[in-house]
Amino acid sequence: MDKEFEKLLLKAKEIEKEYGSLKNFALQETYNTKTHRLRIRKKVNLEKVYEGLKDLEFADLVDFQNLKGEYGERF
Repeated sequence: MDKEFEKLLLKAKEIEKEYGSLKNFALQETYNTKTHRLRIRKKVNLEKVYEGLKDLEFADLVDFQNLKGEYGERF
């Protein structure tokens, strides 16, 4: 177990050396600026799909609002 922990610490130090900190690494990997395009070969009406996602989107916003106090505001 100690060897595995030592490997983990070594990897963390390598990341910190390259990116400045583990936080910088996580932010860079999470908020990638690369964009992509979704190509759809046939015409599809996605309106019903979006309508189905409204409840899920609302639940995500409520969850975020509840967590905001725990983790602080990011923006």
